[in-house]
Amino acid sequence: MTRPDVIIPSQPQTPYPTQTEVKIPIIAGFGRGSSELGIPTANVSIDQLKSNILELEPGVYFGWCKVHSNDEHSREETKTRVNGVEVKYSYGLKLTKGKDLEVVLPMVMSIGWNPFYGNKEKAFELHIIHEFEHNFYGALVSFNVLGYIRPELNYTTKEALIKDIQTDIEIGLKTLETPEYAQFKVYHSNLCHSVEPIKVQNPQDVVPKEDNQRINRVKSWVLNTVAEISEQSDSLIPTETNSHKEEDQNQNNVVNQIESPIKPMRELNAEPSEVQERRRQFKQDENTSIILDERSHTDEKHYTGDDPMNQELHTEKANVDSGDYRIPHKVRKGSCGHKRGVRRCGEHTVLV
Repeated sequence: MTRPDVIIPSQPQTPYPTQTEVKIPIIAGFGRGSSELGIPTANVSIDQLKSNILELEPGVYFGWCKVHSNDEHSREETKTRVNGVEVKYSYGLKLTKGKDLEVVLPMVMSIGWNPFYGNKEKAFELHIIHEFEHNFYGALVSFNVLGYIRPELNYTTKEALIKDIQTDIEIGLKTLETPEYAQFKVYHSNLCHSVEPIKVQNPQDVVPKEDNQRINRVKSWVLNTVAEISEQSDSLIPTETNSHKEEDQNQNNVVNQIESPIKPMRELNAEPSEVQERRRQFKQDENTSIILDERSHTDEKHYTGDDPMNQELHTEKANVDSGDYRIPHKVRKGSCGHKRGVRRCGEHTVLV
């Protein structure tokens, strides 16, 4: 099958970058990559891969990886490959930290059934582009995937397969050297430090220094923007100015001009002070007033005194028929012996 030309974008495109969430154990495969092809690969356990890696289409990919020693083991063990051959599991104990372990290294990864060999199970094989002096079966690896190189192909000869793998390595290295892809080497170096999913106590612990500076700049910009918006909002609140005072004065003048012709009319309609005083006095005495009836009365209290003109106020109760005209009023009595009030008697007419 002819190798297709795949254009790799200038920077990672969705769904990349994607990465492992935990450190994955390296297991022994058939051993064909090293012994037959001269291109050793590290097979990873599918059981601990998440869906973001498992759902990738069969083919060849590239990215960054990091090998970790397996601290659960303190010595080498002998295990059997799937083809029945025994192999040493060193768990990375023979690797050098800072050279082989805990350093970010480029890699290309093959996903699929390897049709040239007719595998029956899907495999995930990483070719880590680095010279290791010892095998590291049983060690742990974490990696990210930044892009896709080509689909999985079948080959008629082993030489054609080796040639395509070498091309994959060249393409992967060349792409990872560009700044857009090299930046994920720094990002990856701060992840995947434990077998369990990462539990970050302090976000600053996993964010590179460059990212911390960028975050601080963003925070500063947000705070400054909020302060500016607050100042602008305060400036929109109206304050009392001289122009506002003048406007209120003009409104008052208009109201005064409207009321000025009405005020004299109100004064003309006002009652004289004497009339108002008489009305007030009448209301105060209303509770002690009586109803005078010219035709009948029941009880009467006379006034006494040496001077018949010294008149004293007295009250009188009167029972009147339903048709009589009733007027509450004061009643006084003069020297003539006739009652004087608001009604006429036979000889006097007196208005109190």
